[in-house]
Amino acid sequence: MNLDNVKGTRDIAGEDAVLRRRVIETLQRVYEKYGFQPFFTPVLENAEVLKTKISDEMLGLIYEFEDKAERKIGLRYDLTIGLARFAASNQTPMPFKRYQIDRAWRYESPQAGRYREFWQADIDILGVESAKADAECLACVSEALESIGIKNFKIRVNSRKLLDEVAKSAGLQEREKGKAFQIIDKMDKIGKREVEKQLQAALGKEKAGKFLASLTGKSEKSGKTKRSTDDLDDLRKYASMYGISGKIEQDAMLVRGLAYYTGLIFEIVFDGKGKEGKRQSIAGGGRYDDIIEKLSGKKIAATGISIGLDRVCEILKGKGREGKERGEGESRAEGEGSYGASKSITKYYLIPISEEQRGYAIDVLKDLRKKGFNADIALLDRGPGKSLEYASKLGIPFTILIGKEEQKQKKVKVKDMRTGEENLVSVKDLK
Repeated sequence: MNLDNVKGTRDIAGEDAVLRRRVIETLQRVYEKYGFQPFFTPVLENAEVLKTKISDEMLGLIYEFEDKAERKIGLRYDLTIGLARFAASNQTPMPFKRYQIDRAWRYESPQAGRYREFWQADIDILGVESAKADAECLACVSEALESIGIKNFKIRVNSRKLLDEVAKSAGLQEREKGKAFQIIDKMDKIGKREVEKQLQAALGKEKAGKFLASLTGKSEKSGKTKRSTDDLDDLRKYASMYGISGKIEQDAMLVRGLAYYTGLIFEIVFDGKGKEGKRQSIAGGGRYDDIIEKLSGKKIAATGISIGLDRVCEILKGKGREGKERGEGESRAEGEGSYGASKSITKYYLIPISEEQRGYAIDVLKDLRKKGFNADIALLDRGPGKSLEYASKLGIPFTILIGKEEQKQKKVKVKDMRTGEENLVSVKDLK
């Protein structure tokens, strides 16, 4: 029997799981503070729904199959399509603000920080046409990232309407435009020279040169519609009100790969150097005002942004390693951005020296849990030495040893597993 993970998937356990849970809890707290409601959709969608207004490239990434009734279904490739289907088939009060933190699947080549099964943390606002909604989303995600300890980032913005005008001025047909956008979207991965090469192969040398010149603003004919310019100006205006305008920079080369984007588009990049020495994209999104209409005929404006949870957790894990190398240790308390500082969610691990002390140990355990502490107790009869070793491997910060003397005095011996310091204390003094 092959027990290997399916290619592009992985198990998340131990300190990685603890880190991820803490990140998710913080994101949920910030999202809800901004009025976004929790939301859940099925993993499986009808294939017809999944294929609504997406590029040929994305079509090839869908996990699609037939069920036992020969219905064509697939795994969701993001969390937006389920939301769009829900809005298309339900009467929902507008604006509708939702968040969803969950998994999606794409059949692409696995690489560092990129998997076929991946986690996203989305927020969306439906029913608002103005850039007020876009600014609200960006302000929320900015605070969320800062709350988990990622502060060094920029928000790249552009407009698909502006890009469409640029493509039109360069004489690109609809199919050529889609191909050109797909190539431009790979700029950070393959570099400018390779982008130019691929554009020339797809469009021809003359048309590719004209398109690039228009895109970078070197041509007087670079098309910029008034609406597109107004959208970007409005976004800057509202972003300034939220105090995040310093994070925003317009980038003419920002495209975003999904074909359903219709207006403003955003990408958040972490300015720290990754393994490959490049800026890392950690979130992205934009306006998709047409997709709900494509599904049902109902015109509902929509915008949103998604944090790539896997990438964010890798960055935080790296920051934790760097902190340890600098000797920063675990000085910050849980909840203050000390992500990755502790391997375990358990604060206290109780070790009764013998079965005679188990009843008293369980009384202490119940008291700790009643006070809100995460506490566990040794369940195997293997002696205090093995139990201490076990607690150390799990990264539990404190152990409580309970022997005859401790029980007699109605106290406990607390050992700080990080420093080795031991103290005899009353149960009521545990904190």
